Amino acid sequence: MLKPVIVVSLALLAGCAAVLPTPVDPSVACEGLKAPIVANKVGLPTAGVTIDSAKFSAPVAASVAERAPTPAATINPALPEMCQIIGRILPIDPSAPPIFFQVNLPTQWNGKSLQFGGGGFNGTLINALQHPPSMPFGSPGPLARGYVTIGTDSGHQNAPGVPIQAFAANQESF
Repeated sequence: MLKPVIVVSLALLAGCAAVLPTPVDPSVACEGLKAPIVANKVGLPTAGVTIDSAKFSAPVAASVAERAPTPAATINPALPEMCQIIGRILPIDPSAPPIFFQVNLPTQWNGKSLQFGGGGFNGTLINALQHPPSMPFGSPGPLARGYVTIGTDSGHQNAPGVPIQAFAANQESF
């Protein structure tokens, strides 16, 4: 079964291709993705999708930070021209948390996608801009190779003073 965020990503891509004429200015196309997605367009049980931002970004060269919280965080891979979409998949149960996501759509898409997150990363929105954990830092990252990258918090938002397992109190959250 497809994860809801993958279905939403595919809906965003299909909507972009179906609505916009060719050729299209990528920054205009990105701006056009800000519209909410109604529940019946998602294809899985949801109350719909809200797009909080759709921002077009110019290419960025790889860099190494002098200081970072972790060794892996010192490497900032090269990023291509892309549209960064941040949004949330709304639950059916109003007491369940939404699933926050970020989808990065490179203008030179290779037709493939890669989802980041899960495991020990649940509870934090993964921006899917970095290399996957086992990828050599000197090689081009997934975005630079044309992959759409997707990151989520899996519908679990960590908050100060709230036990990290609190999401399990709602059936829709897990």
